[in-house]
Amino acid sequence: EKLGFDDFTSIEYMNNYEKNERGWVKDTILTKYIKKALDSTPGSDLVYTVAVQGHSAYPSDALKLYDFPIKVSGNLEDKDKNQLYYYVNQLKGTDDFIGDIMDMVDNSKEDTLVVFYSDHMPALNLFQNKNFYLDAYKAPFTFYSNFEMNKFDFETIADSIDYGFGTDFSMEHTMMAGAQLHVKTAPSVIRALKGLSEAGLFGWTPSDEKKYIDATVNWMKTVREWNVRKDWIVPSYGILQAMC
Repeated sequence: EKLGFDDFTSIEYMNNYEKNERGWVKDTILTKYIKKALDSTPGSDLVYTVAVQGHSAYPSDALKLYDFPIKVSGNLEDKDKNQLYYYVNQLKGTDDFIGDIMDMVDNSKEDTLVVFYSDHMPALNLFQNKNFYLDAYKAPFTFYSNFEMNKFDFETIADSIDYGFGTDFSMEHTMMAGAQLHVKTAPSVIRALKGLSEAGLFGWTPSDEKKYIDATVNWMKTVREWNVRKDWIVPSYGILQAMC
């Protein structure tokens, strides 16, 4: 509730789940609970799901302990080969789960967007090697949808050094949260702003429209945990006017 969600389903409320060799719940159980959440309302839903099958302190003797179907070969140290042997076989379970989600989305009548991301890279010994080709501090993400989407650029960094936006800017550290992203603004927003500027009239925009008031009430409730009544909101064209 503190994070703005209406419902939270922990493992204690899930039935017939399986655990992997290290005690983590297998991801495949999540599909039916995601579908249940999506079907719970007639309108749009935001469902946040945490998959844990690939977690663990990856064993350095997995080849002796387990007989998994996917094998690992290559010019690797024994510790790395053992860890990868365990990890990729758990990742296969996650991959099957993702496949189930994509099938479910494809069969849904609702427009649905899925964002897959990791909040950290796996704690494999390989990442201790400075010459390893992957960065331990960067985790990829991807989208999947059952409807046509515009392609957004999440890689090009907008140069804001000379524009005085008031936030620290560094090409080495990209901000992906907060009021200002460092990546370029979505093309649809840029086009809308260009359209307004090309009209040649710069002035106040209406602030008492129903959609704006509703959005303000919803934002105060979900972000600030404050139930604001609509009649409390008095539009003003500036701070000084509001104070007078």
